[in-house]
Amino acid sequence: MRVVIDTNVVISGTFFGGKPREILEAVVDGRIAAFATPEIVDEYQEVIEEMISRKQGHLSRDILAPFEAELSFVKPQSKVEICRDPDDNKFLGCAIDAHAIHIVSGDKDLLTLGKFEGVEIVTASEFCERGLRWESWTKSEQEGSRMYSAEQRKIAIETFVKFDHSYADTI
Repeated sequence: MRVVIDTNVVISGTFFGGKPREILEAVVDGRIAAFATPEIVDEYQEVIEEMISRKQGHLSRDILAPFEAELSFVKPQSKVEICRDPDDNKFLGCAIDAHAIHIVSGDKDLLTLGKFEGVEIVTASEFCERGLRWESWTKSEQEGSRMYSAEQRKIAIETFVKFDHSYADTI
């Protein structure tokens, strides 16, 4: 599953745990594919550096290294100018360029969009409920007696996402 992860989720997962940490662990474990641009990674690192300074340097400066090592980099091509906060536009552009299914964010400006050009914008909790639960199921199936090809998994995930969206529209 292709996702873009907002900085606030990376920071929450790194320093506070919970659902955001589950998402970071899923990236490190290779259960989901996370995408970022160099500008997004720079923002991750700047905010991490600021948080480490607040904690008086008691954490390793390379705390994000395992997560960053698993990121897939996207060259920014889409120019998006829709958000109230212009800094949020980079996440939308990255998601479009990466053909992501979700942006995972805690940012109210992004979350109020709900969906942008086919990319669903969800909270960490929503993503864990929908995305990680589905990925865990497909992973356990892969390790079990029935093996699915990458194409079969892709079709299954796309079907789940379409079903999930259809169901949400009826509520």
